[in-house]
Amino acid sequence: MWGFVALKMLVMSKPALNDAEYYIYVDFDTGRINLRCIGMSCVDMVVDGYYASVDELPKDIGDKLLMLMVVESRTVNYIEGVGRRYDDNKFIVEG
Repeated sequence: MWGFVALKMLVMSKPALNDAEYYIYVDFDTGRINLRCIGMSCVDMVVDGYYASVDELPKDIGDKLLMLMVVESRTVNYIEGVGRRYDDNKFIVEG
């Protein structure tokens, strides 16, 4: 029984492996992208900043952003495991 209790406590106290969310603003006139990482796992990441295009973003973030760009912001604005589009040029990508 003590083994089960210890295992349960270990599982419950283990933090999420990747709790990062990326807040992204895209300037469609210039193609410039502003990326901000939010979450505890962002402390050691160096992805924040400005990017000249989607091609310069880290591949996983860029791929998810491209999926969300196809979605019309007024209809379906959330894709599970990818993120959400909450305005014409504002996105939240899940880590």
